[in-house]
Amino acid sequence: MKIYLLEDNSIQMGRLEEAVAHELKSFGKDLSCVQSFDKPDQLLSAITSNTSDQIFFLDIEIKGEDKKGLDIAKIIRQNNPYAIIAFVTTHIEFMPQAFGVTAYKYINKTLDEASFRKEIGETIAQVFPINATTTDEFFLYKTESQLINLPMDQILYLSTSDIKHHVHLQTIHTLMDIRANLADFKKIHKKLYPCHRSYIVNTDMIISVNKTNYEATLINGQVLPVSRMKIGKIAQIVEERGR
Repeated sequence: MKIYLLEDNSIQMGRLEEAVAHELKSFGKDLSCVQSFDKPDQLLSAITSNTSDQIFFLDIEIKGEDKKGLDIAKIIRQNNPYAIIAFVTTHIEFMPQAFGVTAYKYINKTLDEASFRKEIGETIAQVFPINATTTDEFFLYKTESQLINLPMDQILYLSTSDIKHHVHLQTIHTLMDIRANLADFKKIHKKLYPCHRSYIVNTDMIISVNKTNYEATLINGQVLPVSRMKIGKIAQIVEERGR
């Protein structure tokens, strides 16, 4: 496992390193797996592999450049579709612009220390599949030629593909291509809901619903369309989930 930190403010970097060190202890790890950088180029040069056990905690504003962290995340994602990327920032307004990066979390620097460490810990937990899965619910899809078995808390949504009889499965970490039809997944799990003719969403991953624009925003900042007939049901599901 490798953890990379990008932060150009020394005080914020110290706080981030302390939080990471604190959370790593629960997994029997220490800071030997962590590398800290205040310059994006140095971070990119330090990456020697493209494995799924890499975690990147990135500030969005670096050296006065508002979106520098987003640019770095895009480079990381191009080279490694499996890495876990979390933005540690006060610029939450940039969330919708970063959906293509498939970030796992946006961690607000203004959080109190307990909440901040909790967010850091949940991110680190993603490279420990046995410990990280907080649910015993799984997404299981099996055919003669393909088997997919993933925790439901890794699934964002499924969507139609430009390729006939193919479906895209978007997880927190990567985009998968499945030879299937979207209709095959409508009843595969109770949390998967067909919000649109081209999308089936994991309702646990929805953080907000816009009834005016017929949209649902997911935890990674991505916005999915919702049909007029389904917007009420989606809103109801999200509301009831919080009770």
